[in-house]
Amino acid sequence: MIKTRPTVARLLIMIVFALSSFGALLYLWMAFGGPIPLRPVGYRFNVDVPQSAQLTRQADVRISGVSVGKVVALKSLREQDSTRVTIELQAKYAPIPKAARAMLRSKTLLGETYVEIAPNRAAGTGPLADNGTLAKGSVESTVELDDVLKTFDPKTRAAFRTWQQAQAGATRGRAEDFSDTLGELPQFTDELEQLSAVLDSQGSAVRQSVSSTADVFAAISRNQGDLRRLVSAGSRTFTAIGSRDRALAAIFQELPGFEREFAATMPEVTRLADRGLPVVKRLQPVATQLTPSFEALNRLSPDLRALMLRLGPVVTASEKGLPAADRILAGLPPVLDALTPFTQNLNPILRQVGIGRRDLTAFLGNVTAATNATDAAGPRYLRAGATLTPQSLAYQSRVLGQTRRNAYVAPGGAGKLAGGLDVLDPTGCTNGDPAQPTGLAPLPAERLLSNVFRVPGSAVARPGCSTQGAFPGFSTLFPRVGADAPAPTVSEDPR
Repeated sequence: MIKTRPTVARLLIMIVFALSSFGALLYLWMAFGGPIPLRPVGYRFNVDVPQSAQLTRQADVRISGVSVGKVVALKSLREQDSTRVTIELQAKYAPIPKAARAMLRSKTLLGETYVEIAPNRAAGTGPLADNGTLAKGSVESTVELDDVLKTFDPKTRAAFRTWQQAQAGATRGRAEDFSDTLGELPQFTDELEQLSAVLDSQGSAVRQSVSSTADVFAAISRNQGDLRRLVSAGSRTFTAIGSRDRALAAIFQELPGFEREFAATMPEVTRLADRGLPVVKRLQPVATQLTPSFEALNRLSPDLRALMLRLGPVVTASEKGLPAADRILAGLPPVLDALTPFTQNLNPILRQVGIGRRDLTAFLGNVTAATNATDAAGPRYLRAGATLTPQSLAYQSRVLGQTRRNAYVAPGGAGKLAGGLDVLDPTGCTNGDPAQPTGLAPLPAERLLSNVFRVPGSAVARPGCSTQGAFPGFSTLFPRVGADAPAPTVSEDPR
């Protein structure tokens, strides 16, 4: 055995060889789907699927056909007759919403299975927590090829089998054509690679399209009766087209002439469109504002249609009614001229009553309340009250300070009792009140009059006093109602 002393160069070569071997083994391990050693665990969640016989660890997890993660664990739940699949997603695709849906799909007819995830981010349910489990209602059953074939009746399956056998006969002896096809395969793959690059640059739109397609096929699988009716309707349509082949042939014969006329007309239509485009742009704001009006008109149209249908008898009656109404209107001017002096005097009165409508309403309401009183026995009686003041009990030589008399109370003036009443002349409001007379009898009268006359040490309670000023609508202290001036005469048109 040859023994040599290790040198630095030999040690470096051995280290490089060991690292290269480890790197190659790691590459092969990852290429065959193995996890990266010592890599931190990413975002994971669980899915309970009813079928997982062909699902294995490291199986693909895809969203809209794009690989986003791997299956890292499988656990059998015998009591639930299902399998819990643990999925780890790549960081840029995590987390998924709680409303996401999962389904097992097959890559090929040989049965290589992967998990398809539909994020459903528009549901707004929030993200699924790490190590969370999707709801059982979010896991859709897998539709296999044999399940699709089972939906057809025996006659259709026999026809499908005959079709496949006919395809086998059609391809017999076409080896050279297949060879030519394989020869064109590299060019096809190059073009497919370019197409894939374009699709990859628009990955979000492609994912959304594929996810929507999955929803469409899922809806079709749930509504097999509608699909059968659609196929039957299509068959009847093509049958009808076949029965009118002559008319269809005539249409195709007329197509060349139509195309020539269309080609001659299109430049004019294009020029018209160029001229009309600025007009349409200017009308766009108006159209936007008219949208609510048209929507309201659409809601109103049934009522308008019913109204128009009922106008028939009215139109028939108007043939006689309108001439009669015209004669009545022709005779109205003398009547209106005769009423003019009366209305000139009536209108000012009505306007003045309108100004004091609140006080008039209160007066009528008080009359009603005063006449609706009844005692326990049932007879009605009249509620009435008399103002008890020194001026109403005896003659006074001057206006007393407690007096708030006003012959022309402004509208709403009685409602100012809490803050003070308006009077025409407030100079008397500062006058004193007379003292209580002596020698009153009997005793109840003395108690009553003590609230009316001044007693030693106190004055009679009273509201505040302020100047009313000019009556509302007039320049004087009182209203001066006069007749309206006659309206100017409109000269008739000499024509």
